[in-house]
Amino acid sequence: MAADGVRGAILRRWPVWLLGALLIIGGAVLGTAQRDGLPPAAPATAAETYSYSLALSGPEEDGLPGGEFGMRSLPDGHISFLSANGQYHVWVTGGTHAYLLRGASFDSLRPHRTDARGGAVPVLGPTGEGIDRDYAGFGAVLPGLGEGELYGIYHAEQQCPRGGTTAAIGMAYSRDFGETWERRGTIITGRNLAPPCAKFTGAGEPSAIVVGDYIYLYYVDWGTASGPPDEVHVARARISSGGLPGTWQKYYRGAWSQPGLGGQSTAVIARAAPGATTVYAANPSVSFNTVLGRYLATVESRDGIYYTASEDGVRWETPRMLLSTGERPQRIGYPTLLSPMSGWHAVTAGDGYLYYAKGIGQGQAHRIMRRAVRIVPGAGAQSLAFPGAPADQTLVAGQEHALDTRWSWVCSGDVDVRFADGRHERLFDSDGETGLVVMLDEDSGVFVVAPYGAHCHATEPATEAAATNLKVADLLARGCAHGCRRVLVIRIDRFGVTERRWEPV
Repeated sequence: MAADGVRGAILRRWPVWLLGALLIIGGAVLGTAQRDGLPPAAPATAAETYSYSLALSGPEEDGLPGGEFGMRSLPDGHISFLSANGQYHVWVTGGTHAYLLRGASFDSLRPHRTDARGGAVPVLGPTGEGIDRDYAGFGAVLPGLGEGELYGIYHAEQQCPRGGTTAAIGMAYSRDFGETWERRGTIITGRNLAPPCAKFTGAGEPSAIVVGDYIYLYYVDWGTASGPPDEVHVARARISSGGLPGTWQKYYRGAWSQPGLGGQSTAVIARAAPGATTVYAANPSVSFNTVLGRYLATVESRDGIYYTASEDGVRWETPRMLLSTGERPQRIGYPTLLSPMSGWHAVTAGDGYLYYAKGIGQGQAHRIMRRAVRIVPGAGAQSLAFPGAPADQTLVAGQEHALDTRWSWVCSGDVDVRFADGRHERLFDSDGETGLVVMLDEDSGVFVVAPYGAHCHATEPATEAAATNLKVADLLARGCAHGCRRVLVIRIDRFGVTERRWEPV
């Protein structure tokens, strides 16, 4: 397809994509209407305890074209794709370069451009200097705000001749839907770097999705030899920032408080037990799953590929095995879970494919394979309740209830709030078309009274970031249990009501 044709298709379709992306917030896709060929959005409610499993439902088969176009060792990271105007646009890394493939289906993909010898022409690669001196490969490609604009988040490496590599994550920008890229600089570096050339160190292997107003970037942090295990961390930046260097904040000990460049961070997807067998959790592939109504991730460990789910993109359940690596010469890795019918790698459905590399460590180029995957409801029950959370409270009509202020709560129904010093805030409006959610800050010292009864749920330990983590899923599931058009969000601390805002449904 000509570039102008692609840009025209994106101009017509991309605002719909962007709207869908912006509505993926805290475990719920808002709305249920069909969106320009996308599958219907997931229900707004999500049970606290649920059950499901992922099952491989087809034979192993070749994944994407590679060797015939000179692309070696596919994939070497997370695979990204977008669909527009009847074509798939797929970015995949092989060797030390990233390539763009196009086709009417995943079975008919071909390089966007070839050279005189028929070899695929890469769209991103090493520069010979800086963070990407020896390696540059995309981990995530996300939509920009303008016609044909894309953001590319890539894994970069500086390699040492006798071993040892320092990795970092860079940002690139495209104006022609991914054919050419302008590098914008380094956005994420490791928290505890080993000395140069001592070992593999830094941050890399990115996968990214859009959560509300933010880009959530999942990556691996390789620390020093004496540090914690290599596991999956997360950073975020506002979409409006364009993901430029200096706009990223790492998640650290319950808050988005550390800078992307050099800051500390806390692992959010840990290796599965036993650690002596799994060793690490790496190469995340994160998406919003429309069947589960939650975020779904696959990760690679030493002994195979695992999967895990999360309601908020931060707290993840214990990973479960999906595919064992088998014997060492045939070791597998670099997994990506995709549902081509969804139109974007950041959204998966009930069926899809697990793409992965096979033959890692054989001393020759590994090859890309895939297997069909489906979600099986009602199997492998797990709870996403945060460890140690107090039980939900049902508020009896007219009775005064004290809530554990060590936790942030979401309360549905019309309520009054009474402070220990006698002050009183009436928060209900008696309007059946509006809902109400109350966020209590730590040490707020308040009592809640629900004239007509209500329900309160502990969402997470109270922190400075608690109010910003309030999820629209909670608004809908608890503030609009009987249907409403908008929800009033109230934030309360020990001084009184500090914030009032309306969230449309």
